[in-house]
Amino acid sequence: QRQMCIRDRLVNDPDWKAAVDADGKYITKYARTNQFEDSAETIIFWVALRCVDSTSKQTKNRILKSIPNRIKHLDKLNLNSYPRECKN
Repeated sequence: QRQMCIRDRLVNDPDWKAAVDADGKYITKYARTNQFEDSAETIIFWVALRCVDSTSKQTKNRILKSIPNRIKHLDKLNLNSYPRECKN
């Protein structure tokens, strides 16, 4: 059986939906198109926040200010980011 990708797991997770609702905004205009694009865009920004040392402090602050509940939700999932090392 094929393993469900993280994006599909997220859109079917009631806790993810609650995080989306609590944030009340989207990280990009494209993320607004549908729930799958929102989850994909959010994961990209989570990686920039948690896994890329060169991400500017300004960008990190923007991410945390815009979608804090989604970021917390992704942090709790303890995602396998190999080969990148990611920090919460």
